[in-house]
Amino acid sequence: MNLLKKKNIIISILVLIELIFLLLAINSFNNKGVYLDINTKENESLFAMYLKNEITNEYEEYTKDDFFPSSGYRLDDSLTNCIDNSGNSVIVSLYYINGIVRVKSNKTVFCYLYFDLEEPPEELEFKLLVDVFKNNPYVKEYRGEGYYHDSIDYDSVNPFFTRSIYYWYGISDTEQNTILNKWNVVFADSCWQMIRTTEEDGVKLLYNGKPVIGSNNFGNPTYNCSNTISGYSRSNNIGASSFNEDSNSLAYVGYMYNDNTTTKGIGTITQLILGGTSNINFESQTIKIGTSIVDNKNGTYTIGNVSSYNLSSLTSTVDIVSNKSKKYYICNDYVSTTCKYGDARLIINANLKKDSGIGTEYHLTNKNYGTYIWSNKISKGTTTLLNPQNIIALDWYIDYDNYNNKYLCISGNTNCELRNINYVITANGTNIHKFVGKFNFTNKISYDSENNKYILDMTDSNAKNTLDDAGTILKDIKKAHYFCVNVRGSLITNTTECEYVGYAYYVSDNNVGTINYILLNEGKYVSTDVNSTNNDNYLTKFADDNNIIYSMLYSENVNKTNSTIKNKVDDWYEETIDGTIYESLIDKEEIYCNDRRTSNNFGGWNLNSDNFDEHFLFTQNNPNGNINCPVKTDAFSASENTYGNGDLIYPTGLLSASELYILTGSSSSAILRASVNSWLGSPSYLIGKNNELYCSYFDSNGYLKKAVVPTKNSVRPAIALKHDVGYRIGDGSLTNPYIIEYNN
Repeated sequence: MNLLKKKNIIISILVLIELIFLLLAINSFNNKGVYLDINTKENESLFAMYLKNEITNEYEEYTKDDFFPSSGYRLDDSLTNCIDNSGNSVIVSLYYINGIVRVKSNKTVFCYLYFDLEEPPEELEFKLLVDVFKNNPYVKEYRGEGYYHDSIDYDSVNPFFTRSIYYWYGISDTEQNTILNKWNVVFADSCWQMIRTTEEDGVKLLYNGKPVIGSNNFGNPTYNCSNTISGYSRSNNIGASSFNEDSNSLAYVGYMYNDNTTTKGIGTITQLILGGTSNINFESQTIKIGTSIVDNKNGTYTIGNVSSYNLSSLTSTVDIVSNKSKKYYICNDYVSTTCKYGDARLIINANLKKDSGIGTEYHLTNKNYGTYIWSNKISKGTTTLLNPQNIIALDWYIDYDNYNNKYLCISGNTNCELRNINYVITANGTNIHKFVGKFNFTNKISYDSENNKYILDMTDSNAKNTLDDAGTILKDIKKAHYFCVNVRGSLITNTTECEYVGYAYYVSDNNVGTINYILLNEGKYVSTDVNSTNNDNYLTKFADDNNIIYSMLYSENVNKTNSTIKNKVDDWYEETIDGTIYESLIDKEEIYCNDRRTSNNFGGWNLNSDNFDEHFLFTQNNPNGNINCPVKTDAFSASENTYGNGDLIYPTGLLSASELYILTGSSSSAILRASVNSWLGSPSYLIGKNNELYCSYFDSNGYLKKAVVPTKNSVRPAIALKHDVGYRIGDGSLTNPYIIEYNN
């Protein structure tokens, strides 16, 4: 075989082509004839093959079984020619690749095919990917927090990065679209976009889906990463996932987490349904309606000042409307003047006319109460009403607004049991929102570890209870966050010692009166003393795992459980890269930052603040382009190093909000545009009112947005390639991306 490769080969072939039409996947020729493979068993008799001996310059006959040029040869177009039966030259289409010779013509032709030894391809230059990235006009050097510098006068903190970091940067749409078509690679059979250089002088990549794979005329594969390929639908993500399944714990902003103390809601303000309204139709011909009513104290009312109406003899319409100055009552049989509590009605309005009558009435839901006793004040420390006044329960629908901010004994006594004392916060015609019982709130607690109980300090200046301080409790409870609860989360009345306490971080001002809180035991407490401008102090100065904020966000043991999205990313990596040749090209030192540092806005989590409407904010809620990751528990890496925590099984994660921000100096990026919303790895904020925890994502237009963590968004992992990774093929465009290889 080696000797044969040293010969120039002349093959004379007689080809008979039938005039039929076939559709073949060969797009290089446009003749109307049919391609015919001549070097097949069926066409063996249609050609003879001669090889010229370069030494003797003589031709030697060979059969196809002896040798047929397959690889290592090229068809010489300048010498190859075909003639018809008359000896005239004929233009034909000739195609030769991988040992297959095809000819297409509308005539019977005789071809002389010249094969030359194929020259070895010119060795393409290997270029480092990182060098190509750095050497273009759309790149800037990172100068944010922790950037590389060699000046000892820079500040007292050592730089986070040990070499300069470069990232692409474009403000206008034109610049960003140019960038979009420059830095695309194919690695591990997937498309990626280059984002920035790394600490190890490699390149960080963002997943951009699977390429559309084709081939050129020489049989070499081609890759296309464009999202606008005719006839193809290409996804640029690995699927959808929530960040975490639940939103009821600060811990769930973590890419990994440990203490997931969950938040709860409790209705300290209860609602009493007094009664309801309904439509009435008077069917009897005679009805009796009175303008006064007396509670007989025996379970019955007697209606006074009664007027009788004979509907059959009415000559004009009678309108009956109750108001504060005049009220109308009726028994439910329409003719009695004494009836049980539950059978009495207050007529709201009625329209009486000949032979009929319609209207609306109010009736009590609880049929046991005839009279309410209320007061502006109670005796301090007791449940005795001072200067009590009586109201007919049935009149509540008209007079309810007189009794807001009043104490009420619905039992009909002037001295209620503690569990029955009511403080009316707001009321309407059919229900009351009220405190029932006495609950203590304070801003200061202590913990008796020997007896496993908390002690509420009611001497604290902010201490309040719902009985003695009811008139201002909704406001003042915001300054007194701790209260006693049982393990089920129910408030415990009239106590200052308990095994469990609740910490209220949100109290509504509306009628619902809900307290959102976290349940604490075993000495846990809440403190916002977790921030420091000196990053070295994050894990030392405030290292107290009993502080629930610290334990959920900063503890050295915080990374124990995978988030939902980390499981998604890990599963993808295990299926596509783990154990393949590509894995050796990935930098395990790279950090994927899940920055859980908090800003100075804590809302109700701040023990000294009563601004419960303020959100609990993380620093990455408003990214400023600082891509360092100073807290080691947030710096996820697959190999532990000076800054990376080594908590990742696989060297992959998510981009941060700041890594998006630096690309344009704003909250948008054209290069990240896609047809879906995609998660970032950065926490944003907690809304105490709704118990909703948010993380960042970038939307289909590349804009930075926030979503509740259980939201299903798409996932686009990031990886970092080592310094020595580069390419020989491609120009970085979406339609001709760099094909990654290792310079070894």
